[in-house]
Amino acid sequence: MRGGTTDDIADYGDTIGDFYNLLPAAGIGFVAGAALGDKKAQAASLESVQALAITAGFVKALKYGTGRHRPNDSPDNAFEFDGPGTSGNHKSFVSGHAAYSFSVASVIYSNYDDNVYVSGLAYGLAGLSAWSRVNDDKHWLSDVVVGAAIGIITGKLVHHTSPFKPGATQRVSVRPYHHASESGVQLSLKF
Repeated sequence: MRGGTTDDIADYGDTIGDFYNLLPAAGIGFVAGAALGDKKAQAASLESVQALAITAGFVKALKYGTGRHRPNDSPDNAFEFDGPGTSGNHKSFVSGHAAYSFSVASVIYSNYDDNVYVSGLAYGLAGLSAWSRVNDDKHWLSDVVVGAAIGIITGKLVHHTSPFKPGATQRVSVRPYHHASESGVQLSLKF
């Protein structure tokens, strides 16, 4: 069923799910929330950045750990895996676009669960991104489903444990550190 129209629509999905588009979008969301005094938007943006970072770790580990061939490389063999390694282009499992877009959608849904339009739009755009990867023969359906599951679970856990939610007890703080000739970042946790 792939054709010119589906390819054109898939181009939007590809753009939406790209890590390097989602990260600055979260930053813009934070700045907009700060300008408008919207604490919920600020929290959703900070949680999105956190979810993207955690999701990226899972995605990279699975891609380099499995070495699965992409459908456009091996269209007749969905079960071709090279195993662990960093060389080659065989990094189909899991779909990063699906994982990243669903992690952000999950965070947005968790923050705006009272607004069916916002949460519906977030998951709809994530679904478009995931679908685009299958349409473009970049991923097998299983790559996308597992990526989406990783994204949803990560986004939900990030929101559930978030110190950024309005009214949440500030349990985690990160600040610059400098003493004598040492510089770095100080991470503090309150129990």
